[in-house]
Amino acid sequence: MPVYTPHPLGMREDTRLKYGISTADLAGEGGLFSSFHHVKQIVEKINKKRSKDEQEGISAAAFNALGILNEVWHLALEFYRSESHAEFTVALEKELRERFGRQALETLRDDFLLRFFPKRKVGRTAWLEELFIIWLNNRNPALNTLKEFIDDTPLHGHPVYAGFEEALEKTARRLPHFPGTETDILHFLETPLRKHPDSLSDQLRFMHDAWGLDLGPLEGRLLLNIDYIREEATRFFPPGPGGPPTHVPTFDETIQRFEPEAFSPDTHWMPRLVLIAKSTYVWLDQLSRQYRREIHRLDDIPDEELNRLANFGITGLWLIGLWERSDASRKIKQINGNPEAVASAYSLKNYEIAADLGGYAAYESLKQRAAKRGIRLASDMVPNHTGLDSDWMIHHPDWFIQLPYSPFPGYTFNGPDLCEDERVGIFIEDGYWNKSDAAVVFKRVDKHTGDTRYIYHGNDGTGMPWNDTAQLNYLLPEVREAVIQTILHVARLFPVIRFDAAMTLAKQHFQRLWFPQPGHGGDIPSRAEHAMSAADFEAAFPTEFWREVVDRVAEEAPDTLLLAEAFWMMESYFVRSLGMHRVYNSAFMNMLKNEENAKYRLMIRNVLEFNPQILRRYVNFMNNPDEETAIAQFGKEDKYFGVCTMMVTLPGLPMFGHGQLEGFHEKYGMEYRRAYWDETPDKILEENHFRYITPLLRKRYLFAEVEQFFLYDFESDSGVVEDVFCYSNRAGEERALVIYQNRFAECAGYIRQSVAFRQGDTLKTVHFAEGLALPDAPGLYVVFKELVSGLEYIRAAEELHANGLFVQLRAFERQVFMDFRILEDNADQPCAQLEKSLCGQGVPSIDHALRETRMAPAFKALDACMVHLRDCTPDTPAYPAILEQTAETLRNWLPEDMTAGIESAARMAELVNFIQERWTRLKPGGKAREFWTYLDSKEGREVLRFHCFKSFVQKLAGGDEAAQYDRLAEHFLVESHLTRAGFNEAFLPLLRPPFPYKKDIGELIRLSESPPGQSFLQLHTFDNIVYFKKERWQAWTAFYALNLLAEGVNGKRLTQKGVVKALNTAAGEWWELCALAAQCGYNWPLFKERSTYRLK
Repeated sequence: MPVYTPHPLGMREDTRLKYGISTADLAGEGGLFSSFHHVKQIVEKINKKRSKDEQEGISAAAFNALGILNEVWHLALEFYRSESHAEFTVALEKELRERFGRQALETLRDDFLLRFFPKRKVGRTAWLEELFIIWLNNRNPALNTLKEFIDDTPLHGHPVYAGFEEALEKTARRLPHFPGTETDILHFLETPLRKHPDSLSDQLRFMHDAWGLDLGPLEGRLLLNIDYIREEATRFFPPGPGGPPTHVPTFDETIQRFEPEAFSPDTHWMPRLVLIAKSTYVWLDQLSRQYRREIHRLDDIPDEELNRLANFGITGLWLIGLWERSDASRKIKQINGNPEAVASAYSLKNYEIAADLGGYAAYESLKQRAAKRGIRLASDMVPNHTGLDSDWMIHHPDWFIQLPYSPFPGYTFNGPDLCEDERVGIFIEDGYWNKSDAAVVFKRVDKHTGDTRYIYHGNDGTGMPWNDTAQLNYLLPEVREAVIQTILHVARLFPVIRFDAAMTLAKQHFQRLWFPQPGHGGDIPSRAEHAMSAADFEAAFPTEFWREVVDRVAEEAPDTLLLAEAFWMMESYFVRSLGMHRVYNSAFMNMLKNEENAKYRLMIRNVLEFNPQILRRYVNFMNNPDEETAIAQFGKEDKYFGVCTMMVTLPGLPMFGHGQLEGFHEKYGMEYRRAYWDETPDKILEENHFRYITPLLRKRYLFAEVEQFFLYDFESDSGVVEDVFCYSNRAGEERALVIYQNRFAECAGYIRQSVAFRQGDTLKTVHFAEGLALPDAPGLYVVFKELVSGLEYIRAAEELHANGLFVQLRAFERQVFMDFRILEDNADQPCAQLEKSLCGQGVPSIDHALRETRMAPAFKALDACMVHLRDCTPDTPAYPAILEQTAETLRNWLPEDMTAGIESAARMAELVNFIQERWTRLKPGGKAREFWTYLDSKEGREVLRFHCFKSFVQKLAGGDEAAQYDRLAEHFLVESHLTRAGFNEAFLPLLRPPFPYKKDIGELIRLSESPPGQSFLQLHTFDNIVYFKKERWQAWTAFYALNLLAEGVNGKRLTQKGVVKALNTAAGEWWELCALAAQCGYNWPLFKERSTYRLK
């Protein structure tokens, strides 16, 4: 192989002079192309000149690539000469001389050298090699932007140059093929241009990968140039909106060999943790509005709010932005248009609790009060970077990635000094102020010594730099130790630590971003110039930082849950090998939002087949603080609650976003001091959370682990439906089965077999019934309840084992089956008969349905009695007989201790008949007549009917009125029969509370505020005042008055005088209560106040 020798670059002399490029810059050894920084300086000068001439600027990476191409062409020609023993340029010179003559050839030579290599003596054929390379460059479309520097147009008038291509082809055909190929030398050298006409990067990559030349020291420069081109694309064309595509992690033998298994064990509370994120300043502002008082400090947070979170099922409170923030960040936000802004929560000055949040005293108060409610506090730790003016920037500037010069000559730093410390000046690049550029560095000036450094902003390579941050240099051991000490300080305060952008500090990514291997850079502009070999990087950064953190925290601050925000397919590595307790699972949010259901099922399957323990360490969420809100991404309807149900029932850690429970739409910037949208909580959404999600959160012990977790296929007639997620879990004797279809479509199918999962060294599957540990024996039936509908189902255990579970799903429907129990078919529990009659449908209560099945003859007779009772009122002559028939039916089926008092069951009906016969004699206009007139109305007759029935049933039950009535209602399903017979369902609450039998306004008010009372009276809030319905109040108090009437004649013979006295008393009480309610405008608090005063 030939030894690499640098060559000068051929460039148009007039262009060189135009831009002031020195001949030394174009020399091979030590020239322009030996330093990319020098190239950038020259190109900056060129572009300033071109801008004045209204010409488009050129690329430094492309200009550098021109020099690399020049060297590779020369090296390839030298290799050809040494390996094929053929002199290409000698043969070419002979061909040209024979065709055009010596004089014409020398004329071309002199003109070419004058235009491209003036004042340079070259050999007889060396100039032809340079001309050939100029000819190649002019035929390279990827170099069109540099045409001015290599333009061969002035040579076209020479006859020799006009026939140059034909002579090249003829010469190449006569000579041996390029060594190791079946291609002649000309076409071999042209191959990169033909395959990749528009990409210098691809041309260089092709030369490196396909040619197989020993490039020597040129190899590193070639690979770096590819990186430079990538960097420029990153700098000028950062990623657009929409986020990166989602990827499904895969696991192969390489992971087993090179990523050792080293999970960190959980302590008892960790699997049951449920986190909610709160942007601290915004939350305090919202609490101030909600509670109508100033709430600015952590110790101002009301106990009521902590109670609300605890009642919902939250056990971890992540407070974003607790630490002292950067003044420089605040200034940047305010200068850029938000005068109210605070600094970003991720641009920190130090790790002290912010003074304006109350400092450590306020934190300690909140921590203790939260702990009493079972809530642990969580905090961020930002290891990748600090604020521009952090304490470390003032005292330890060497700890940051930096340069003594600006990486791009065009950067200027003429804006305001952002540092309040008189010793140091901090200046971000001017492009940030005028929105023209996003510089990768800022300028730090020591005002005492004049020392000037250009320090890199924090950057993850996926977008623009974080311009209010400074990137720490983890190649320095002292930096790694200082960060670990800070983490330990945070761990002594908070039992849960979330590490922001943790993946950027994994060794492979820290090198990729900041010290890339040649050919692997390009993510952060200018860093390819500081490439490091893998060996050199390993020597400087020998141990994974996060593994060291995990081990140190386990030893020095045990019982701390470490949670990593990690993407880039690093999730399994962070928990399995680095030992983090939990890791972000962004695929949950992104894939389910996009309804990439097959991909998400595949992801779960891959994890289960590799190592199920990874699944229990995922953090599942529906929005991240810097993402759109959960409501914006999933809405508020079935899809939202379907995905939310998955979030809280899959193994792992569920995490709710700020405002998610309330249905807020605003996305809060990390610099917000307050919420800018005036939003009120969506009460329906909150109620649905409490109804459907809280019960699941209270059973995290049932869902958090993976030992009994199984994912099933949903099989329709056409195959597996990938849009349906079916999985089960168990804890002790408790079982749960979750089904959700994440698609706007209907489907039906069976759940039978699980997907494969790893158990030891083997892969297994289980049948659905086995996964739920259901028995398989004749005569056994499985009863289970569906959370959303509240219905219960019954299935034969043998059928479930034989055929699986059949399920029908609407669009975005979810079904959560819990409360599994096993029943045996017998005379008292006719399970087989019931299952057959239900045909797979659910019922409110299987126990009630079994009782109805067993007592079907009695219920048939009772239903007939109920219909008769509906169609007549207590003054109907047949009413006593119907009551007696009903009593006889009940007597035959009730337990003996519930049959007392049947003989007096019709007493109320007799009283009504007695009054009805004489009510025309009542004083016209009197209260008694008005009361009885009301009872003769449609609503009044319903009240009268219900009161007589309740009196009958309670007398029948005997004993303690409320307890016995509940027993009777439960045993005989009284209310369901009333509803089925056509009684007004709205009046059923009248049957529940035990109304007093004597005047007792206080007791009546208490009953009114009981759940049945509130339901019947329709208590509701309008403009912060509680009101009740007039019509319902009349009925409610009429029921009460009828009690007083019944008590007035209790145990007495019915006489005109006695009944009228009792009726007047009852009617007077009813009339006064109705009149007082009307005077109060049906304002419940006002009514309570006035009625209490009246009572006194």
